[in-house]
Amino acid sequence: MFIKTLKHDLKNSFKDYSMLYLIMILLAIIGPFVLKSNLATLQIILGIFMVIIVTSSFVLMIVNAINFLKRRLFDQGAYLNLTLPVSIETTLISKILTVTIWQFLTLVMIGVSMLIFGLLFADNGLAVLNQMTDLILSAVKQAEWTTIVLTLISLLVSSFLTILSYLLCMTIVNTSYFKRPNYFVAFIIFIVMTLIKGEVFDNVFYRLIYTNALDNDSMFRTIQFTASNYQIAASIIYDFVFVVILFVTTTWLFKKKIEL
Repeated sequence: MFIKTLKHDLKNSFKDYSMLYLIMILLAIIGPFVLKSNLATLQIILGIFMVIIVTSSFVLMIVNAINFLKRRLFDQGAYLNLTLPVSIETTLISKILTVTIWQFLTLVMIGVSMLIFGLLFADNGLAVLNQMTDLILSAVKQAEWTTIVLTLISLLVSSFLTILSYLLCMTIVNTSYFKRPNYFVAFIIFIVMTLIKGEVFDNVFYRLIYTNALDNDSMFRTIQFTASNYQIAASIIYDFVFVVILFVTTTWLFKKKIEL
């Protein structure tokens, strides 16, 4: 049942991203030919447009994720979705995985678009591609796969943590504690939660794990270190603990405080 739920969520959210991906690929193909032309005005317009597209891709990725969660879990149409013979845990996991998949795919599409643009813009795109392939193969041969795998897992868990944090905030404002949902309040709660975690829990954790961390009194601490596999693994476990806590809390709120 979980696979069916995930497929349905991916299908439902596909339209939110398909047009964005199409525009990115089209710009990557058309852009190099416009820049190579002698039409200065077109070059300027294209340059500005491409900056806007890349920037808006990140913004839309976040907005689409929030709209998807709102549409599938909290809007009027979510009633049917939440009354299906599927546990709330399965429903929430499916939504979290769907958002995560689209976020990573969007980042991949941005990279692919930039690669296509660079290859078409280069005078000898094939030679550049061959050089890039050689560099990648060389890097793969020298790579420490344990570190790479741990880093990817760390990114995945961090993504789960961010999504769950905002999902919890959206859930809170949809409970009986509020007369009506207010997603601006949800955003404020999310910012406060993020600051508390970063300034209190993260600060203590990094000082314990990364002994060569740099002190910085700013809100966003800059930490310079060369992480060992053990430190990366510790970070994964640390973030995963928060993921479990947030997931359990969100599930409890859905079961006890959300009125269908």
